[in-house]
Order: sequence, then C-alpha cells, then structure tokens
Amino acid sequence: MPFSSLNARDVDRETALHVSAYHSNIDATTVLLPLVSISLRDKYDDNALITCTDEGHTHIAHLLIPHSSTTKNGIFRCNPLHISAAFRHVDIVRLILPHTDA
Repeated sequence: MPFSSLNARDVDRETALHVSAYHSNIDATTVLLPLVSISLRDKYDDNALITCTDEGHTHIAHLLIPHSSTTKNGIFRCNPLHISAAFRHVDIVRLILPHTDA
C-alpha cells in the first residue's frame, strides 16, 4: 500500500493512526507508526497522541510519545499533558513530563 494511502483521512479528518490510538489497538499502532505521518491532525486539530491521552491509553501513549510533540495544542488549546492531567491519567502524565519543559 502506498504511503499516501496510509495517511488517508475519514470524514472527521482522522487517519488510521488516530483510529488505532483511539481504540487502543497496540498491534495496529505499532505497524502504522513507522509508515505514517504522526503529525497529521483531525478536524479538532488533535494528533494521535492527543487522541490516546484523552482516552487514557497509556500503552499507546508510550509508543507515540517518542515520535510526537508533547507541547503542541489542539483546537481547545490543550496539549497532551493538559488533557491527561484533566482526566487524571496519572500514568500518562508521568510518561509525558520528561518530554516537556514543564
């Protein structure tokens, strides 16, 4: 499958990586990660890391953090650290903190 097809978007501008992160599909996320653009954002201006932190998927966040910006905000001016703290996803907060200037 061509690289561009892997970055295709649905009606909400989500990529396959957004969907695998949202559904906590570690196998799909692992396969997609080296093949897709991790910086693509959906209609809410969220990247896949914001999507998984919102859902509290620690193991997906662990995969995405080394490849993602932890300081870029989505449409609601919240970055992954804000979101994980707001939803009390303490394990994700601990993962993100070493990758921020907080």
